[in-house]
Parts: sequence; C-alpha cells; structure tokens
Amino acid sequence: MDRYSSLLNVKNPRQEFVLAKNTSDEFGFTHIKFNQVWQGIPVWGAQIGIHLKSNGVIYYVNGSYYPSPEISVQPKISEQEGIHSAEQHYIDNGGSPVKNAKSDLMIYTSDGKDFKLVWHIVITGEKLTDGWEYFVDANSGEIIYRLPTIRYDGPIDGSGTDSHGTTRNLHLYQSEGTYYLVDATKAMYSPPFTELNGVIATNDFGHTEGTFSLATSPSTTVSDPAYVDLSYAYSEIYDFYYDLVGRNSWDNEGMTIRTGCHFGSNYNNAFWAGGDNNIFCFGDGDGTHFGVISGAFDVCCHEFQHAVTEASAGLIYHNQQGALNEAYSDIAASVFDPDWMIGEDIYTPPIPGDALRYMDDPHRADMPATMAEFVYLPDNAEGDWGGVHINMSIPCLAFVKMVDDEPHLSREDAYRIWYRSLTTYLTNSSDFMDGRDGVLRAAEDIYGTSPDWDDIECGIKDAFAYVQLGEGCEGHGSDSVWTGDFIYYWNDDAEAYYYLNMPELDPSFEAYGYGVRFTIPSGGYNVSAVFFFIYDVWTLYDMYVGIYDTSLTAVANTTIPNDDIWYAVYGDTMSYPLLGINWNSEYSGDFYVFTWLIGDPIYDDYVSFVVDDGTGSSEERNYYLDYEGYFYPLSELYGGEEYNIVAFACVTHRESGVEESAYLLPSGELLDLSAYPSPFNSTIRLSYSIPGDGEISIKDLSGRTVKSFSSLSGDGVIEWDASDENLPSGIYFASAVSDIVPVVATRKIIFLK
Repeated sequence: MDRYSSLLNVKNPRQEFVLAKNTSDEFGFTHIKFNQVWQGIPVWGAQIGIHLKSNGVIYYVNGSYYPSPEISVQPKISEQEGIHSAEQHYIDNGGSPVKNAKSDLMIYTSDGKDFKLVWHIVITGEKLTDGWEYFVDANSGEIIYRLPTIRYDGPIDGSGTDSHGTTRNLHLYQSEGTYYLVDATKAMYSPPFTELNGVIATNDFGHTEGTFSLATSPSTTVSDPAYVDLSYAYSEIYDFYYDLVGRNSWDNEGMTIRTGCHFGSNYNNAFWAGGDNNIFCFGDGDGTHFGVISGAFDVCCHEFQHAVTEASAGLIYHNQQGALNEAYSDIAASVFDPDWMIGEDIYTPPIPGDALRYMDDPHRADMPATMAEFVYLPDNAEGDWGGVHINMSIPCLAFVKMVDDEPHLSREDAYRIWYRSLTTYLTNSSDFMDGRDGVLRAAEDIYGTSPDWDDIECGIKDAFAYVQLGEGCEGHGSDSVWTGDFIYYWNDDAEAYYYLNMPELDPSFEAYGYGVRFTIPSGGYNVSAVFFFIYDVWTLYDMYVGIYDTSLTAVANTTIPNDDIWYAVYGDTMSYPLLGINWNSEYSGDFYVFTWLIGDPIYDDYVSFVVDDGTGSSEERNYYLDYEGYFYPLSELYGGEEYNIVAFACVTHRESGVEESAYLLPSGELLDLSAYPSPFNSTIRLSYSIPGDGEISIKDLSGRTVKSFSSLSGDGVIEWDASDENLPSGIYFASAVSDIVPVVATRKIIFLK
C-alpha cells in the first residue's frame, strides 16, 4: 500500500492502517482486516479486508477507506463538555436518568469528504431499554449523529394458513397491541423495532403499484394467506443462505429484507425492485395463467437470489450476463425447493403438473438446452434484453448435470461452488464462459486438495461441455467441425451396428428402440444424425441417414440407393415424438412410419396425416402412438384403405388440449410456426415457414381474430407488439396457413401485461 499511496490518496498507509483482525479459514486462506486511523484517532466506518491464498498471494481486497482526513486532532471542547452535550440531548428526547457515559475521540464523515473530529460517547440509561451512541462535534459541541445501542426483545410466535392451505409457524413482532408481520429473530436484527433494521418485513401494496404499508394482524393468527406465504418463505430463505453459505441477508451486511404482496391488480409476476427501493414484489396472479405468486417457494428464492447477485457480482441485466443472472436465480431456487421445475405451484392453476420452466429439460418450455440453440434477440425491452429469460436455461442445465451426472454433487455442494464463483470471481460483465471458468476456480478452492478432485473437475467440465461451453474431459463440446463418414453393417440376425469415423470427436449417443441418435457439435450449432430403417416382413428394406440442424435444415445426408425418400422431423420440444416417414409417390405398396420418443411420454401424443383418397378432397387422420419405437404400415392404420399422403406432422395434445403441429410436404417444404418468448408482456417474435402463399392470424380463446398478417411466403419473422392492440392478458393462438397445405400450424402464446 505504501507503493500506491499517491493513487490511494493516503499519505502514509503504514501509519494510517492498523491491524484489527487476522484469521485463517478451512481452505488455508488468510483474511486480514485493518482499521483506518488519522494520527492515531480511529476513522469511523473505515475498514478494509485483504485476502491471501495459501501461497501468500493476494487475491481479493474489499471494504472501504477514505483519503487521509488531514484535520487537526486537537479538540476545542473538553471531553466533559462533549458528554454534557450528549446527555442533555438524550434527556431532552425522553431518556431515563444516565447510568453511565463513556467517550473517546473519533473522526467522523458522512460523505467521505467532510471530516470532523468528534467525541464518540456511549450513554447507558437506568432503563434497560435506554442506550445511545452519540457523535458530538469536538470543536462546536453540536450533535452530528446518534445510534441506538439497545437490542430490543419484542418478537412473538404466530401462525397462519398459506395460499396452499398449509399452516405455517411465523415470527411476528408485537407492539402496543398490534402484531406486525416482522421477523426480528435473525442475527442481523438491530433495534429499535421502529427503525426496521435487520428484520424481515412483510408489506402490503393494497393492489397498487407503488404505495405499500407494513402488514399487520389483530392477533397472532394471521388470516391473509399472502402474508403467511412471504413471512414464512423469507424467514426460511434467510436461514437457507445463512446456514449454507454464511450469507447475512441479501447484501451480506444484514440489510432488512422487505417483501410486498398484493402488487397491482391480478398481476402475473414477481420481481426484485433494487436501487433505492430494495423490496421483493409479488402479484396475486389472475387465477388462470398464474395463481398467487407468493405461493411459490422457488419463485420467492429466485427473486432473493437476484438481490444476492446484484449485491455481489452485479451481473449486468442484458445478453449473456443477464441470462447468467437469471440462471443463478433458478439454480438457487432449485436448491431451496429441491426439484428441477420452477413455478409449478402457481403456473396455470387449471392445468396440474406443469411448470413455468424445467431446468433438466428446457425444451419442455421451448427454451434452449445448448449453445447451438442460443436465441439471439435484440438488446432492448422487446428482445427481452438479449433473451435473458430464454438463454438462462443453458447454464441451468450445466448445473443440473453437475448434480444428476458425474460428479454427482449434492445440490447444496454444487450451489456452494456456484455461489463462491459468483461472490469471488465473477464481475458485472461475466458471460457464460466466465461463469464456467469461475465455477471451476471455485470448485478447486473447495475441493482442490481432495483425493476426488480430478473426478470432480472432470465432471464439472463435462457438465458444461454438455451444453457446449468449453471442452469436456473426453473432448465433448469441441468446436471442431466433424467431417468423418458413417460406417454401418448388419449381422446375421439383422441387428444394426453403427460406427463413426471421427478423428477428433467421440460423440455421445443413446439408443431409442431400433434407432440411434448421435449428437455432434459442429460449426457452432447442434446437428443430429438420425438413423431410420424399415422392414418389409423380415427383410431389410432401406435405410436413410439425415443430419439436421435445429431449424430442420438438412446439413448432410447419405442414402442407400433406391427410389424412396425419407424425411426426419423434430417436434418443437424434446417431449414430442421424433418421426420419420418413407415417402414415394410411385410406391404401390405400403407407407411405413417409425416413431420413438425423447423424454417422458405425454398422454395423447399422436401422428397426424393429411390424406387424399383421389377425389381431390383431403382430410386429416390421426394415429395415437405408443412409446416402444415401432413401425406402422399405413394400411393397418387406416384399415386397408388406399390414400395418397399430402402432408404429415408431429403433433402433441397436451393436457390443456392445445394442438401444436408442423407439417411437411412431399417436396420437403415445411409449414411451421414458432413463437418466443411466451409468456410475453409486449412484443413476440413469430418465426414462420410457409410454402406457397399464406397468412398468420392471432385468435383469442373465443376464436375471434385479433390480428392477422397476410401475403406471407417462405421463411420469415414477424415482430408483433400486442400492447398496441389494447388486448387483455390471456391465452391466444397463433396459426399459420398456406394455400397449398390443407392444414394449419398452431402455437399457443400467453400475453401478460
């Protein structure tokens, strides 16, 4: 510090910083605190921390100090005059007779610029509830500042029923016959109660969007379920962070935790209002799209983590930094409320079993799983600030893999690693790769001396490689472009064996019934090589290998020579059936369909064909699928009738009854429509693929068309600002039609104001 004294604006660091504390932790790191003084007089509130690794290298400096005060330390009023001034103010403000007064000189500043020599006086009254700390100007005798020293004891136990009908024990605060939804039982509490310092305070917005007041109850039995939700949840959340990572409130300095329920009218969201507000806000939901938001423990923790992130790394809320910010919140939520679903307790109450997001299977919520699927959106409000609520699923899945796959860390241990990365190594501009590197550094800090470290490190690398962030231990996630060949052969029992000639990659693969799906990173996006083959009685008939990217664009293909053509179609989520169909307009025999499912089965999945009986009239026929991976001759599906296939699709009927589909023509053209983000609160992007001429229409639940876009053809994107239409929040359906396809491609979208 002597070397940088001019830069620090400190005259003589060796004399102005005195040792206050020197400790070592379980990692062999040393943590030293210094108090700042000026000519031997302490500077109030000025303390710095210096942190050294076991090899003595400084890796972190924090705290605060001030430029050398450069003031006289000779007081103009005596110590007794200072005490008299403080005691007089104390008595004038209702204090009981003074029992004791202690004093010492100190340098005080409220802004780091105006320094004053003060008498620091601590007064103890005869009443146990009376105690104050005074700062008296040592030159004028003026009272500059005072703080209470008494730790009041007014908490009382209470209870109430939450939004899900569960009785919860609560910590309340009783004052003059009123019971406040204030938890003053935590280590951070600093009295008096009226200052609400270091408490967990539940507030009520009264269905406004700006004004709130402290929540109260006439008895220890709290009747408002939202009060119970927040009071109980945030008491548990404080303990969760304190016990797991030693964090003292969201700022780690014991800052009051303020929550607020009944925000707005039927408001379908929750958020952390930082800055000068510092309050966690929760709407009541509209009962259709969302239930009472405070009723979701994971959402409560998600918002708390936002405050933790803001107070530590301060990740900027846009692009990858913002998506990493959001990911940290879901990760913390999944540890506090240990499952991989987010918002399942409040999302679409009429539809049981669904969730807002699925960390272990992002495709179920139309979110990306790997960097190949990263969604590039504008860095503005309409683009969700670069897709922060969409691309967050990528680092989330890496966290899941650390727990579910090798190294099989517990959720708590995995979070400790991510937390240390956030609070120690990340900066406000850290992106996904910085997040990966920080996690590896933090893991080494914790486990580097463990005999299992090599396995842990390898598992973490593989977890990130799974989502295409860096190299895995076995080369997974390489950016190398694959240029090898497929090699295949058949044994005497007609069982298929597949090999890949790939010099630099050892791709992961999984077997699905009679097919094999290889996932190969290539050229910055995921491609999948999918093998299809069919049988005619017991004879191998033909085989097709197609490599498709996530937009269904064929990247490469290899076909055993014959006249048949195969198409591979991906559903929009990983829970859709993966389907291949043999297509040959001159083939006089049967058509065959081969299906298998990726992910967990969803009830009532079926494949839909549009058929023409030769008279020119078309109709849609559906066939419900099993999940075994079989071939279906169409003659069996349709009872021996002969039809020409006009189009086919992967279709899923979800429990909501919503039909979502994409149709393929014999020419290989695709009628498809995708929409993101959904839910959305302003602008949604509708990406379409329309053969021929067509249009897109938006309809509400009654079937009324609220918006349409005509004269569309080919591939394109429409940005629709629903806020311009004066529409209510709700479920809508976007549908694409084509003049050469006798079917409709439909997507459910959710608009939230």
